[in-house]
Amino acid sequence: MESLRTRRSPLGKNLRAVLVALALTLSNSLHMGYALGMGPAVGAQMLPSTLPGATRAASTLALTCVYLGAAAGSLLGGVLAQKYGRRAALLVSYPIGGVGWAGWSIAREVGGVPVLAQLIVARSLVGICGGIGSAVVPVYLAEVSP
Repeated sequence: MESLRTRRSPLGKNLRAVLVALALTLSNSLHMGYALGMGPAVGAQMLPSTLPGATRAASTLALTCVYLGAAAGSLLGGVLAQKYGRRAALLVSYPIGGVGWAGWSIAREVGGVPVLAQLIVARSLVGICGGIGSAVVPVYLAEVSP
């Protein structure tokens, strides 16, 4: 008769996959929620009156870069997931988001590169990361769910 100590639950065999799926899901949700929620706060900082040389159109472009990047990232995410696999696509996307968040947080006038240009690039990278995650995470979760 099998003792209770040697008996494993069905979740025990798949615990690692469940935890990885949970971490990927939560990190992508937090990432995009924070990026999209920061839009109005960043918008107040990027008014033409607060950034030297920024026009209203340039400020608007910098604000919408997260959305444009997410659109491009969702298309890129499908291609990456088909070619290299879902997990590889996610592992590629998060460093891109990390670089974007770092650039977003430390943007300042250096070496003649305007702050606005740095913010446009950084916010685009954050959007690309979120778009890849939004396209790949649901498929990845469906594949690893027991």
